[in-house]
Amino acid sequence: MHIVAVAAPGLITNPETTPADHGDVRDHHPICMHLVLLAAAAAPVVFPDHARKLFRITPDDPEFQERYADGLQRLIAHLSQGSG
Repeated sequence: MHIVAVAAPGLITNPETTPADHGDVRDHHPICMHLVLLAAAAAPVVFPDHARKLFRITPDDPEFQERYADGLQRLIAHLSQGSG
């Protein structure tokens, strides 16, 4: 099940869709993107057990913080390019 469907079921109307079904990321409202990135930044604090299981180190470990920050930077860079 999609994590958003678990955390906030009202946000997903059709969990069978994919990101490609929603067009270019640049078409999405900046406030929505802000909230998504805020959630991504908060995820290790909100879901520390998931972060530990996925990275095999705790979120307070400097290695986790470096790897996670790098991942978020790459994600933001990718999103800023859009798909076209």
